This record gives sequence, C-alpha cells and structure tokens, in this order.
Amino acid sequence: MSETKPVAWPRRDYGVLVDLDKCDGCGKCVEACKLRNGTSYELRYKTFSPTELTGTTWLSVRKYSGVSTPYRCFHCYSAVCALVCPVNAHIVTDYGAVIIQTDKCIGCGRCAEVCCYGTPRQGFDRRYKKCDLCIDRIAKGSPPACVEACPTGALKFGPVAEIYRQAKEEEAKGRKTYGVELTHWVYVYSNEEAFREFLGDVARRKDPEKIRKILSFPVERATYPPVSYLGIEGAAVATALIAFFGWRQSRIEEKKKRGAMNRREFLKIPIAAALLGLVPIGEAKQIKLQPAEVKTGRGGRKFALLWSSTKCIFCGACVAACNAVNYNRDKTPNLTWGWPQANTRLVEVKHGEAPRYIFTQCQHCEEPPCVYNCPTGASYIDKELGGLVLVNYNLCVGCKYCISSCPYEARWVNGEGTPSKCTWCVQRVKEGKLPACVAFCPVGARDFGDINDPDSSIAKRLREAKAVYVLMPEKNTKPRFYIVEE
Repeated sequence: MSETKPVAWPRRDYGVLVDLDKCDGCGKCVEACKLRNGTSYELRYKTFSPTELTGTTWLSVRKYSGVSTPYRCFHCYSAVCALVCPVNAHIVTDYGAVIIQTDKCIGCGRCAEVCCYGTPRQGFDRRYKKCDLCIDRIAKGSPPACVEACPTGALKFGPVAEIYRQAKEEEAKGRKTYGVELTHWVYVYSNEEAFREFLGDVARRKDPEKIRKILSFPVERATYPPVSYLGIEGAAVATALIAFFGWRQSRIEEKKKRGAMNRREFLKIPIAAALLGLVPIGEAKQIKLQPAEVKTGRGGRKFALLWSSTKCIFCGACVAACNAVNYNRDKTPNLTWGWPQANTRLVEVKHGEAPRYIFTQCQHCEEPPCVYNCPTGASYIDKELGGLVLVNYNLCVGCKYCISSCPYEARWVNGEGTPSKCTWCVQRVKEGKLPACVAFCPVGARDFGDINDPDSSIAKRLREAKAVYVLMPEKNTKPRFYIVEE
C-alpha cells in the first residue's frame, strides 16, 4: 500500500461512476476485489456470500426489485468515521479515498456505528476493514480492481470532476443520480423504486443517544490524561475519582428527576467534575419545540434552513461535514459543548410528554439578541445576504455577551477565545452552493434557500410538511431554523 496521510478539505481527486442499468450482477467485481485483497481462498471454497459485506468481503452485489446494485464504501466527503475514530486509524487520503489503517485500529466500532451506509465490518482479528478504493493501484496509474474487471462497463473510474460531469449528463437525459458532490462512489439509475429500496436498506436510522455519546468522545479523549503520565498510583487515584464522581452524578440525576435536589447538591458535582475535566462546561439545557407559522414576504431574499425529523437517520454526517469544511478536520474538542469542532450539534428537546433529539445550530434570527447585545457591533445582520447573522472578527473583543444572550446556546468559544457559530457556510452561499450540512446529508434530511421564493425547494417542503416547528418562539427572536415532519 502506498504511503498515505490526512489532507485538507476539500480534496476531490478520483471517483467511480456506477451505472445500474448496465450492471448484470455477474459478480466479477466481487471476485476481483477479493483477489486484490488477498482473500481469494474464499472464492475457491465458496465460504462467503457475494451479497454481504464482511471483514474479508469489501464489495457486494445485491438485488432490489430486480436491479443488481454494487455496494461498498461510498468514500464520503464528510467522512464522519474519520471524525469519531479515537486513534486516527481512519484518514482521508490524497486520492479522496477514506481508508482504515488496520495497524492502528483498536476495534472500538465507532466507525461502524456512525457510518451513513454501514460499510465498515469487523474482521477475525477484531479490527474493522472496508474498501480502500485500491489506492495502491491508483498510485501506479491503474483503476480499482473492480472497475478493471467489470465486463459490461457498468463501473467507470476517473477524476471525480469528470465522474460528476458524466453523471450530470445522464441526469439531463432524464435519468437519476446519487452521490454527486457527496461521495466518490456515484450511482446513475432509471429505476427509482429499486434505488429507494437499496438506500433504505443500507442507510438505516441510528440511535440518537448512542450517536451523541460517540460524537462527544473527542472531549473524553482530550480531558482524561494518559495512564502513562500518571504512574500506577496516580492512575489508581484517578480511576477512583472518576468512579466516585460518576456514582455521585447518577445520584444527582435521580434526585433531579424526583425534584428533590437542593441548590447545594446541584452545585457540588458540576464544579468538582469540571476541575477534574470529567464533564464539559456549558452542557445544553433542554429546550422546547413548538409549532410555528412560516412567514414569507416580498422584497429581498430571506434565507432559512430546514431539518426533517422524519428523514434524518442521525448518522452525524452534518457534524463531520461542518468540521471538514469550516475547521479543516481539526479534532481539537469544542469544550463549550463537549463536542467536536462543528457548529451543529445533537440536543434533547421537550416535545409533548416525551423528549426527543434534534440536530440544531444558529437560528439566524430576524430579531437576534446576540446582535443587539454586542457592544462593538461585531455581530451583525447581513441584509444583502438573505439576513444571515454573521460575526466581524476584526471588531470582536471576546467579551462573550453574544454567548450569554443567545437563548439557543448556539455559540461556543474557540481556541482563540472568541465566539464561533454557524454561518450557514456563508463562503459557500456566496458561491451559489448549499451549506455543508445540507449538501452532504446522505438522505436529504436538510434543505436551504430563500423562503420568499415560492418555487424554491425549501419553500415547497415547508408548505407540504405535515408539521413545522421552531425552538422557543416565546423568546420572540423569530428563528429561521425550521424542524419539520414530512
């Protein structure tokens, strides 16, 4: 395998175009993949299923409504698996491929839990494995083994810009595509029902509580000192303290639920635990989700962002995309939220009797308290850019009044001591592109655009939604982040 290293975002080099109308399900691609990966013995003894991914089978061919569909790692731009890997075994290479360095993998399984398409699989050695886009072959100027072996021309390899161009040409002919500007593995197809069946099978909804814990892991990794630094005695003391405060925290939570916790009890644990670095300061409070009326009007643009609670599979791709685009895949934790460096996060909200989880971020309010409370005018509304709430860091003095005044806790303190927040990827919006969280959502759970334009996709979805909600409308901030049920 050629030498690999992490690279800056974005690095779009090579991709594969998969024409499902040409695939006949012969399985030659699967055989070539196994020959290249050194597991050809399974071909001889037929000890594998060509329709299932395993630690030794990195490419499979499945059938949905009669359509043969090759299935393997999509090599996403967002690469949420790389974000949550605690030992940096997952990296994005020079060729755009997302690979697992098996010599570093510890078998924790976080990559498999968050993967949008469920492709990393555990091998006999307990380490996770998946398609690496044959980067050793690419380095020598050859296509991936599966592409070279395809007898029908269903698989095409080349620079990803060329792959996207070909996909868009097919789109113009009336065919459908999936993966353009999203992954390095792009599908072209005609049978929409079969592809929906495939996507519904591989991109399954995940447990939001488990995903929140996994995405919070960078904070744990940064705050707990390595045992080698402490010595045996120090490690024993640290373990005892962690166990004690974990037990104490559970007692506090029990009393909190019963409503029997006084002020002194409430203050004991967060302060002591923060001193030990066991819990992040500024953990999100529970906020209310209430029905809302979408108000549109004439005149200039009015940008808004939509998040669908029914379409979202809670994979965390939006968080990873934000981290990649805005923070160059920096894994230094955001200690304000106990989260990766990203501007969108998963929080618990009140909705009726039962709590629920939603992804949220800056609401870009029409009446933003952060702007009104900023003493230097650093926070402002860009009326020429659809009303986005932005920050001029040349004027920011780091007073953090904006953080304390935001009812949504949408701002966090970066490494320079100044507030960071979601800008709806203003740099991309100026270029006519979608925010990263919208563009790289694998299931279309997000949308963005001008709600004053009745023909925009977001305006149509808001009109057709079964229910539309906003966070804390009683604050009269007029938020423009809409939660919908479709």
